[in-house]
Amino acid sequence: MEQVMKKEKKILTIVMPCYNVEKYSGEALDSIVKCKNFKEIDVIAVNDGSTDHTLGILRGYQQKFPEIRVIEKQNGGHGSAVNTGLKYAVGRFFSVVDGDDWVEPAVLNRLVEFLRGQKADVVVTGHYCDYMETGFVENFSYIEKAGFQCSVAYILKRNYLLPMTDLCYKTELLKRAGFKMQEHTFYVDEEFCTIPFQKVKTLCFFSKGYYHYRIGDPGQSISDENVVRHIGSRLRVFYRLANLLHKGDMPKDNFEYIRRKVTGIAKAIIRIYYLQYPDRRRGRKLGKRFYQRLYNACPAILQECKRADRIFMAMNRLHFGMQSYVFLRKLGRRKTG
Repeated sequence: MEQVMKKEKKILTIVMPCYNVEKYSGEALDSIVKCKNFKEIDVIAVNDGSTDHTLGILRGYQQKFPEIRVIEKQNGGHGSAVNTGLKYAVGRFFSVVDGDDWVEPAVLNRLVEFLRGQKADVVVTGHYCDYMETGFVENFSYIEKAGFQCSVAYILKRNYLLPMTDLCYKTELLKRAGFKMQEHTFYVDEEFCTIPFQKVKTLCFFSKGYYHYRIGDPGQSISDENVVRHIGSRLRVFYRLANLLHKGDMPKDNFEYIRRKVTGIAKAIIRIYYLQYPDRRRGRKLGKRFYQRLYNACPAILQECKRADRIFMAMNRLHFGMQSYVFLRKLGRRKTG
């Protein structure tokens, strides 16, 4: 593990978790170093136990750009890499750019300039979803003008649920709260988006997207196959976040924001069990069991999940019924053919 503390004043720490991203890590780092204000960015590339040539690529960029710090560690998952980066972060603000994604250098340059005078706890950007199979690029932005400041109450009014790609936290807020993500667990980006909001008071919009989120790699945790395979990770994240709702020391707006985030995760789990599980009958059983557990684990979200449970249950039964109908039709044809 190698650390070099920066003497220059750093505005933004970008932590780049990297695991077997030899195809993409060069593009990701190129997009950052092209930023005109690169000297004000604290880049921490965390090699999370890669088994390909990722580490060699990161070391090569470190030789060309001493401002880039490379940390080598045993594999611990995305959360572990972010935790490590936060430990050594020296920028006033903190963000995450995955090693298989990239940024817009010109927009990142403007973001750094924007952050120089910011005092808000969170700066909200935007992002792009880049679909690799079709080449389609979807722009996710906000109607608020750059510089618009607000409270959590405004975020609730607008019904915003902010993703990891759009969040630049004040580093001090994360460190003071002792923020840590779960290790050896998928989908911990939801923890990054949610847990710090226990302490968030002020937000400021930058609005424009600088982050390009790559979609379409079969190895991604968001692929259908992996969503089912890693349902245990999603459950661990859910129960950790649901526990926040049992705390009584949060402002009501912060509690409501977290409640909405937790509700969304619960609905996603119910949907996976009922609609994405290969064995629909078993998926229906597991989905019903999870819904019943909500009575004890998180009564604050129960009513909203009830409707999702009924809808997805009906869709599951319809699909199962259609499969049975098709099977019986085929069986009948074989008998009469």
